[in-house]
Amino acid sequence: MGIEGRGGNEENWRRTGHGGSLFSSLASVLLARSSKESATCWRRTAKLVPAVTRLAMRDLTHPIKAEDFKTHVDDRAAVESLSQSNARFQVTRRGRVYGVCMGGLGDMESLVWLHSLPKLRSFSVATIGARKWFGDAELAAVVAVPQLRAVAACTCERVTASRVCASGRFDHIRWLALPSCQVADEGVNEIQRLSNLFSLSLIGSTSSDKVLKGLDSLRNLWRLHLGVTNASPTTIDHLAASLQRCQIYMPDRSFRERGRRGRSR
Repeated sequence: MGIEGRGGNEENWRRTGHGGSLFSSLASVLLARSSKESATCWRRTAKLVPAVTRLAMRDLTHPIKAEDFKTHVDDRAAVESLSQSNARFQVTRRGRVYGVCMGGLGDMESLVWLHSLPKLRSFSVATIGARKWFGDAELAAVVAVPQLRAVAACTCERVTASRVCASGRFDHIRWLALPSCQVADEGVNEIQRLSNLFSLSLIGSTSSDKVLKGLDSLRNLWRLHLGVTNASPTTIDHLAASLQRCQIYMPDRSFRERGRRGRSR
């Protein structure tokens, strides 16, 4: 599709990269639906995923506590266990959980309960307390949950993504957001195995320019965020040419005309 910078989508970038609530940031990172191109991308995506998955991608801004909704009987045990880690949830009208946000200290045992939520489609790490314990082993365990489609771990200092595919089950993941994590060359090489990704955020990655260039192997990408990385203009142009359906977001790129796709001067 093209390259977008701060000038082309300033309001969206302000929300994703510079403050605002975490869930607003996550929604923007995964969706960024303000432009016409994004709306087109959304329509294409909607045809490929079940309705409950579209709910999980669309409504990421209002997680609620377990006591604020009537849990479906099949999800009750998992919700009670996850609530002990101060998790919050997105739910359908029937009380089925399709989104989980970890909001406090947890452990690997609490993540096992994610397998017990058949309608689960999105998972995120939200608070400082959760970021302190959530690392590569936990990320690999989450990615292995077969019903998940969207995973976001923001500002997790223990996440390098070097083991994201360790379980061998990862083809179901469509959205991956790892902004401000410790993702270096090894992590980006591992992420390249996620061949079915639609959206990827590597904001703040310390990976080298050469390795970032290898993201051209992700042929299904429609959205790629590479703000505050070592990606050179040459690499960005290469990715734009190789991934013609993909919108590449670079906050430091300028535009000939505000709000219009195109290459920087």
